[in-house]
Amino acid sequence: MSTAEVAAAVERAFARQEGREPRLLTRADNPVIGELASLDALEYELQRDTAAAGLGIRVSALDKLVKGRRAVTEAENTALPHWNVEPSAEPVDGAALLNNLRQAFSRYVVLPKGTDIALPLWVLHAWTMDAGDISPLMVLVSPTKRCGKTSVLLVLYFLTPRSELSSNITAPALFRYIEDVRPTFSSTRATAS
Repeated sequence: MSTAEVAAAVERAFARQEGREPRLLTRADNPVIGELASLDALEYELQRDTAAAGLGIRVSALDKLVKGRRAVTEAENTALPHWNVEPSAEPVDGAALLNNLRQAFSRYVVLPKGTDIALPLWVLHAWTMDAGDISPLMVLVSPTKRCGKTSVLLVLYFLTPRSELSSNITAPALFRYIEDVRPTFSSTRATAS
């Protein structure tokens, strides 16, 4: 970067700080980021320096934003039908929603006492996970085989956001997939007799 480019970038930063220049959006949903994410690798490489300078950010930061946008676009394109949920235009009665979820679980699985309350609450938590700092795990255990754990996981699969069933995924693949897609994982594991 030349001295003139550095001076111009510093001037833009001061202008934004003082309110003399409107701050450009640099989030992944910025139209510029979307356009860059839609480019093939060669076109993106040719345009990334100019685009980063225009947004007033480092090229490495732009690369991360574009990578994130591409992951979101890929997830949307490969999304299962039950992942595409439109927000309700009208307020939703939370108690009625939880009761409907409770009935859905009870319809497909025979549950122990209290589980028909815990599972709907966990589904609600899965949809509102970004609102909190801590996320509990839902662990299904049973002393016997063929008791319905997998049936519960299948119901959860259709009720939670970006749900995935996984049993034998490696740790590195799991971390990469979580970073890219942010799924809700359901897993079964054989128990020793």
